[in-house]
Amino acid sequence: GEVGIAASRIPFLTGIIFTLAAAAAAVGNQFTGRLLGTTPVRIVVTVCAMIAAGGALVFAFGPSVPVMLVASMIFGAAMGVATTAVYTDVGQRVEPAARAAAFGYLQTAYLLGLAVSPVIAGFIGARSMRAVFVADAVGLASVAWILRGKMPARVAQ
Repeated sequence: GEVGIAASRIPFLTGIIFTLAAAAAAVGNQFTGRLLGTTPVRIVVTVCAMIAAGGALVFAFGPSVPVMLVASMIFGAAMGVATTAVYTDVGQRVEPAARAAAFGYLQTAYLLGLAVSPVIAGFIGARSMRAVFVADAVGLASVAWILRGKMPARVAQ
């Protein structure tokens, strides 16, 4: 198959990859508080987006399943740290009276991304699974580039 295993094993591999990524994200977010105490949020989120983009490229061009599994954990940890950092930053930047609405918008955007991305990935994946991960890497690198220039640098309080 395209990723080095039989097509019949792809669903199992996909499940393992997502499980490892989610577990790594849960572990990664536990380190975010200490990291944000010393490092500006912009740097944390930008670096994590670039690490995740690198992980996505490994998925795209991974030489073996074990390498892809390790990449999924690196990807997940980076996304866990970045997500927690973004939520922390929003909580500190938004005035108390507007926080509920701000988190509502943030969570809506997050869930819409989760809802729409499988459909987009399906259309791209119908041509090439590797292209899905290249597109993911490009998107993450773009986010990092935009945040690098737009997000103010400050250490979380």
